[in-house]
Amino acid sequence: MRNVTRTIRSGGINLEDKLAVYGALSAVNGRAHKFTLTATDVTAIAARATKRLDRAGLPLAMRKGITVSYTPPGPAARAYGNMAAATKITLEYKATGWRLMAAERVYVGPCQKEQFHLQVTGAVAAEISRRAVVDLHISEKSAPCVAAAKEVANG
Repeated sequence: MRNVTRTIRSGGINLEDKLAVYGALSAVNGRAHKFTLTATDVTAIAARATKRLDRAGLPLAMRKGITVSYTPPGPAARAYGNMAAATKITLEYKATGWRLMAAERVYVGPCQKEQFHLQVTGAVAAEISRRAVVDLHISEKSAPCVAAAKEVANG
């Protein structure tokens, strides 16, 4: 079993260019059709990541450089004795939106869960944390956690 990685131009592929996304995925997927991703799946994964960042209240200006890696789940049946070929993708948020940066063939085992990882910088993580507690009013009766929570809230 060999891994196949599709070489993608340095700036990535704009997700609106469905033909280029399809070509990159086809080169990686080969003849496999189960547990692989399509251009529609890639767009849905980008939308899922965007929704998650929107829920965190992260402004568009801070999203540049955030990456998402995704691997679909493995076969549901334990009786599926072998590893299955799947497609792993990496997306990166650029000034114009999400771009496909890498696509590779990986192998997933039976009952393996999907892997959806959103990677942010320390500054972005701190901003998300700050926004999460900005509307909380902390009781002075709380223990030593009050000082730490106020420090996070004040940035």
